[in-house]
Amino acid sequence: MQLLLKNDFWAPIQQKLSEDYGTYTARYLLSNGWVNKWLNGEVKWKDIQPAYKQTLLKETCTSLGKDFSLVEAYEQTCIT
Repeated sequence: MQLLLKNDFWAPIQQKLSEDYGTYTARYLLSNGWVNKWLNGEVKWKDIQPAYKQTLLKETCTSLGKDFSLVEAYEQTCIT
């Protein structure tokens, strides 16, 4: 499940951000480090700050036809 989310969910979002805003901005908005921490349950979606990052990431997710509810569902499985 982690590999699927990383490669089929987050990677396309990172790629789209990179195309639209440049590599450095894409890394600022959604770094590989954050994705890995999220996949390991170390951080939650709500931890992304400031809030405009969440909005931009959700908009990018929607524009790519990705189902954001996967994020919420995955976080529920990581509750410790």
